[in-house]
Formats: sequence, structure tokens, C-alpha cells
Amino acid sequence: MFDEIQACPEAINKLRYFYERYPQLHVIATGSLLEFALEELPSFGVGRIDSIFMYPFSFSEFLNATGNTSLLTIIKLGPPLQPLHDAVHAKAVSLLKVFMAIGGMPEIVSEYIKTESISRCQVLLDSLVNSFRADFKKYRKKSRSNSH
Repeated sequence: MFDEIQACPEAINKLRYFYERYPQLHVIATGSLLEFALEELPSFGVGRIDSIFMYPFSFSEFLNATGNTSLLTIIKLGPPLQPLHDAVHAKAVSLLKVFMAIGGMPEIVSEYIKTESISRCQVLLDSLVNSFRADFKKYRKKSRSNSH
């Protein structure tokens, strides 16, 4: 796995050799600014690269991750115009409140599963926000250079 591979465009170009020489080997390359680096390359692994985009958990995925698969099944299979049983509704609303408080970032959901501590999740969320703020500086530089 190569993380933040956009920092070395030559490495991006060399990835195709893994495919040619070691087709059984699966290589993962990630990067928060990867899309900018790919724009600058003349061509890039057509037919050899699978792009996967990662998103935060949905509420359904949150229910699965927290072991509430039965609740999810009841919600999905319930008739749309028929209200859920009061106890089921209360449990769903309670978990929705947790989900809304902690969000769907995988690390945060994982922490909630381990600790069930919203305050611990908040500490991680604050750290994540600080990381995003630091990362914005990189985006701002790239955005300004593209606007000229």
C-alpha cells in the first residue's frame, strides 16, 4: 500500500509495472490530493486501474457495524405507511441520535463500537477537524495555482 502517493508522481507512473510484472499482486495507492496529481499525468493505467471512492458510513451501515442488523431488517421490511412498534421506533431514534452526534467516519464509528463513549468520539472528531484544517492549506495552494 502506498499512502499519499501524489507526493511522488514518478511512483504513480511506476505502478503499471506491478501490473505487468506481478499481475497476482494487488497494489493500493491512496492520497488526499491524488486527483490533482492524476490531472497532471499524460495517461494513467487505462484498463489496469480500479478506482474506489470512500465515503462515510450511512445510517444503515452504522446499524450493521454496531450489531443492530435485526433493527435494520425490521426498518427495511416494515410497510412504508405503517409506523414502527413504539419500542423499535425508540431504539431507532436513539441510534439515529448517536449517529448524528458522531457521524459516519469509520475511525469514529469504530471508537464508538469499542467504547460507546460519545465524549471519546468527540475528542477524535476534534482531532480529525484539526487535521482537515491543516490539509486545507495544501488544497488552497493547489487551487490558487490552478486559477491563474
